[in-house]
Amino acid sequence: MGARQEEYEPLATAVDAEDVEQHIPSHPPVKSAWQAWHVKVLVCIVLAQFVTIGALLSRSPPQAQRQDGAQFLYSPAQDVLEDELVVFRAGSEHKTPYQALTDEADEMWLDLYSPSIFMMPREEAVRLPNRTHPVTKDAPDGYYLGHLDVFHQLHCLNYLRMSISPERYKPLIRQDMLEYEHLSHCVDSIRQSLMCSSDISVNVWQWSEHYQGVAGRVNVAHSCRNFDKIKDWVRERLAPEDPINGKEYVENDLPFPPVYYTAAEYVTCASDREN
Repeated sequence: MGARQEEYEPLATAVDAEDVEQHIPSHPPVKSAWQAWHVKVLVCIVLAQFVTIGALLSRSPPQAQRQDGAQFLYSPAQDVLEDELVVFRAGSEHKTPYQALTDEADEMWLDLYSPSIFMMPREEAVRLPNRTHPVTKDAPDGYYLGHLDVFHQLHCLNYLRMSISPERYKPLIRQDMLEYEHLSHCVDSIRQSLMCSSDISVNVWQWSEHYQGVAGRVNVAHSCRNFDKIKDWVRERLAPEDPINGKEYVENDLPFPPVYYTAAEYVTCASDREN
């Protein structure tokens, strides 16, 4: 069935002539000299405000001006971001390889996030909203340590996965990694990450022949970041296996930015650090 066609009148003919005559005075009121001067002052103030706003925007980091939902905090990996469509698998009737309790599955999980500590040059490190430590061993001068948070969350998720099968994993890993303190940290870290990213893909309800009833479905399409590209980006920039002496104090020449509570604070301070 074709779309319903609406008929619209041009704006000029949609208003009766009598209404037009009532809204347009035949003789504009005469303004006093004081009123004319007042209007000119207001116009100058408005123009000055536009010029000031334009100057501030031109100084802001490019990522701070984006209005498409992207993060406003700088990350050296932001240029590699690429969206892709992914249909999630429910993992109930049809399991994914990551659900198995096998050596192969363990290797797949480890490959998701290890190794993932990378190093970045000073011109990238100086733009971070948080200060980081220089690489002091087995690398050229002027490089700093970094770790994308997605890999920390995957590390935590893997340990939660292993904690539900202690008979298999307790003999294989450090005991403290499966204790309450670490696992509690991991649960809350993943909570914060999920709330931060807030996936707004829509789960739906459909008729299920298998259940002979209406059932919720979570195997729906999602707009995702291409994880493989992010992982490849990191592995092209890996830090040495032993990049620092954790017990040695080293002078750090990076600025010490404050904790940012709003986007406006970050934009202002990031711009000042670059100038």
